[in-house]
Amino acid sequence: MEWNFLKKKANFRQGIEVGTDSIKLVVLSKRPDSRYTLEGLAIEPLPKKSINTNGEIKNAISVGEAIAKASKKVGIKVNEAATAILATSAVEKTISISKASSDKDIDILVQKEVEHNFPKIASSLSIDYTKLPSKPEDQKQKILLSACRQSILDGFIESHSIAGVNLKIIDIDYYAQARTLNFITNNNKNNGSNPVGILNLSSCLISLVIIKNGTIIYHRDQAFDGELILESCAEIFDSDDWFKSLIEIDKDTIKKNKPKLHQLIDTYIIPPVRQFFQFFETGGNIDPSKIFLSGDYATIPGVARKVSNSIQVPVETINPFKEMTLNNKVSAEQLSLLSPAFATCCGLALHRMFDD
Repeated sequence: MEWNFLKKKANFRQGIEVGTDSIKLVVLSKRPDSRYTLEGLAIEPLPKKSINTNGEIKNAISVGEAIAKASKKVGIKVNEAATAILATSAVEKTISISKASSDKDIDILVQKEVEHNFPKIASSLSIDYTKLPSKPEDQKQKILLSACRQSILDGFIESHSIAGVNLKIIDIDYYAQARTLNFITNNNKNNGSNPVGILNLSSCLISLVIIKNGTIIYHRDQAFDGELILESCAEIFDSDDWFKSLIEIDKDTIKKNKPKLHQLIDTYIIPPVRQFFQFFETGGNIDPSKIFLSGDYATIPGVARKVSNSIQVPVETINPFKEMTLNNKVSAEQLSLLSPAFATCCGLALHRMFDD
């Protein structure tokens, strides 16, 4: 699915994830043979409380300045970008309409649906919709609509504008994650048509998306109070920045401190993940053949193995850039450590509307 609350062409494909504690930025380029090059990526920490746990930007200036710093680190000035709101900031609903309906008819129906479901706030919502795939014999066309408060979108537009970036696309985060999952599984013939999932662990949410044959068949979010976990990881190495520690500290030091890291995983990550999957197991007969682990907490050594042991499903730390060419300025070693944190960003940069 390709959401875009804004309709605006980009030479480079830039994805910017605005997290509750950091900005992540990825710049890709697409070659004539449709293969991609990772031109650069960066993480920039955010001042606390710049964004709340609902994904609403509270300090557009701080966010804008962080985006500008991240862009400067990458060293490629790109004027347009894709970003994403949290799924918890949007409401989605599927409706049906006659296949003979015109686009104008669909617009009218969507507006009526929004006014019916949200009579008090309909005027303050931004709406987007897309036609779902249908069979020739179907008489009805299913429409998936999504609504988000305009004030949330305004915060994203303002902060990116401060950084000198025009937003070409505002997506929903889990669709970006699913796009990354589709990208890596399409390049891996071994997965075939079996359902596969992407489990994203961020400081405020656990999110699971499962796809089959390129289509999302399951999605769920759960609140996650993980804000201090990466800080605790960094403190093990006398640092205040986990990602910086991961890059700068030698492997022997990390290996020596693995028991402390594993204790943090066992105490703060595994219990909510186990609880999350207990709910998932009661919800149907979806049986993913593999789950790819993404997000900030997927960068902690040993977490994928421990999650796999806990949920009894093969789990692999995701590398969204595995099939891409790397710009010579990108460190392959650093990328191998940080790549799972950029899964959402990568999916944003892969949005097909960059091709329009």
